[in-house]
Amino acid sequence: MKIQTKIILLLFFITCLFLAAFMLMRYSQRSREEMIIRTRVLEKNTLFDKILKLESASLEMFVYDLSNSDEMVSIAAGRNLDRASRSIDPLLSGYNVQAVWIFDSTFTPRYFTHAIDETKIRSIEMPRLLNSPSFASHFFSHFFLSTPCGVMEIQTAPIQPTGDQQRETAPQGFLVAGRLWSRDYVDELSILTESTIAITPLRDVEESFEGSYTYNYRTGSFSFSRIFYDWNKNPLLRVSINNESPMLKEFNRMTARQMMLFTVFASAFIIAILYFLVRWVNIPLAAISRSLKTDNPQFISRLAVSRTEFGNLARLIVAFFNQKADLVREVSERKRAEEALTEANEALVALIEASPLAIVSIAAGYTVKMWNPAAVRMFGWKEDEVIGGPLPFVPPDKQRDVQGMIDRVMQGNSFTDFEIRCNKRDCSPIDLTISAAPLRDATGAVGGIMVVIHDTTVNRQLIREIIEISGREQIRIGQDLHDGLSQHLTGIAFLSKVLEQKLAAQASEETVHAREMTRLINQSIEMTRGLARGLSPVALGEDGLMLSLRELADTVSGMFGISCLFQGEGLAVNPGTATATHLFRIAQEAVNNAVKHGHARTIIISLASNHKRTALTIEDDGTGLAPPPDRGKGMGLHIMSYRARMIGASLSVDARPNGGTVIHCALQKTAAMEG
Repeated sequence: MKIQTKIILLLFFITCLFLAAFMLMRYSQRSREEMIIRTRVLEKNTLFDKILKLESASLEMFVYDLSNSDEMVSIAAGRNLDRASRSIDPLLSGYNVQAVWIFDSTFTPRYFTHAIDETKIRSIEMPRLLNSPSFASHFFSHFFLSTPCGVMEIQTAPIQPTGDQQRETAPQGFLVAGRLWSRDYVDELSILTESTIAITPLRDVEESFEGSYTYNYRTGSFSFSRIFYDWNKNPLLRVSINNESPMLKEFNRMTARQMMLFTVFASAFIIAILYFLVRWVNIPLAAISRSLKTDNPQFISRLAVSRTEFGNLARLIVAFFNQKADLVREVSERKRAEEALTEANEALVALIEASPLAIVSIAAGYTVKMWNPAAVRMFGWKEDEVIGGPLPFVPPDKQRDVQGMIDRVMQGNSFTDFEIRCNKRDCSPIDLTISAAPLRDATGAVGGIMVVIHDTTVNRQLIREIIEISGREQIRIGQDLHDGLSQHLTGIAFLSKVLEQKLAAQASEETVHAREMTRLINQSIEMTRGLARGLSPVALGEDGLMLSLRELADTVSGMFGISCLFQGEGLAVNPGTATATHLFRIAQEAVNNAVKHGHARTIIISLASNHKRTALTIEDDGTGLAPPPDRGKGMGLHIMSYRARMIGASLSVDARPNGGTVIHCALQKTAAMEG
């Protein structure tokens, strides 16, 4: 059985046992106490009421008997006052009466006697009391007064003749008798009731109630109270009766002994619990804690062979110690990797900030996420103006192309050298070369793209100037070849012909050599003229471009001994001289690449034109596209692309399925009409 199950069962059993014993004892104790207390309270209430009634009966009897006599009628009328002391004073001590007042029917005092201090008794304003509404409604009144002498019980009665036993005649006076509740009288009541009686005046704010009782479990005593009222039936005094019961004391002692036994019993169980907890829980936990603090599995070697939960835990701790070294090493390596990553991130941030190229990060929502200082310098927009919005430099007519570029990268593709013309903040044009790659999160999903932008405006201007200078130099060289070298070779050819004729006239054997020399010189003249036309190829006229391309094909065929054909279809092409020159140079560069790099044996130059567009195609059967050349070499494709953009044409370079290359340049009619 598992230790947890043992502890839970043990605690549950002890808890149930304690609760059952406690509830049983408390229920038995309370039942017996309630029965005993109720019996004792009822007995003491009954006894106190009887004794109080007996004591009050003597005062009531004194007043009732004394007030029903002709002698009292005479005294109330003011007659025979000398006999009053002989008739009344001897009766005071027998009835325990301390003061007597006799008034006539108008409440005028006629006689007063007392058995206590006269000064304090005379200060009682009895006529004001007799004029109260309660006394007027009932002449036989019983109430209490708080006097300077102490609490006094008062009994009143109307004075009537002896013959009026039924008290039917009108009162001829009033008799008032008072009994003082002195300390001796209260002690007498305490002795008679076997209780302790205390009298306390009631304050105005104090609640007045009786009938309930209180019980002190410690002393085994209970108490109850009585309320005494004044002449207006207002609560005046509280009489508290406290009784100590030997039976209740003995019962409490028995209860204390039972609780002591119960405590001993509970303590024994608690000690047992503590013992098993120490043996089953504390000792294994101490061994495990010591082993963890000291990183020493030897302290739990014995515990590891146990089949309890702590044994399983000890085995796990041993395994933990075995894996700790690997974990520490892994954490160290990870820490070093994080430090290296932090350094790399800092270097990357510094590189992005210091980069001369514009670097822009675009989020998955096609909004700008990062805008480095180079982008601010390049385009003019500040970082806070573009963050969270679309790319600001893309003109409306290029939005679709840029959107397609972004969609390709979002799908996981990368590209380089995407060329586009955009606008700066001041609306000035800027030529850009864009490279982009996807940004992936930890799961490999594309969450954005990183774009690097290069301003090629200056480079394009330089290339344009180079092309223009190259064109002018080619024209100059062509003219020099045509006007200089060609004329010089013509003169040599003429002299050679004269020499040939002279030798022939002499029938010299050298005539053959002179004739061959004349032929070679004439061939050199034709080649020189061809080179001159190639350097300045496009002549004005309706068919200038077609004738130049045809001559290019013928020249290549003659010079390199390969098949170079020209095919012209559609309308005659007569664009401006600059546009025709660029188209010819594109064809010339494509043919040179096919011969020199592609080792082509067949080249076809096609020129097709209609009312809408002009298309130039150069197709060869060479080895195909060569790998990218070294930087600084192989500018042919770049120059062709740039020439196409200068005349508003599109240029594509594709590989043929069976080997070779196809270069296609398309020129719209509107672009072709530009001079």
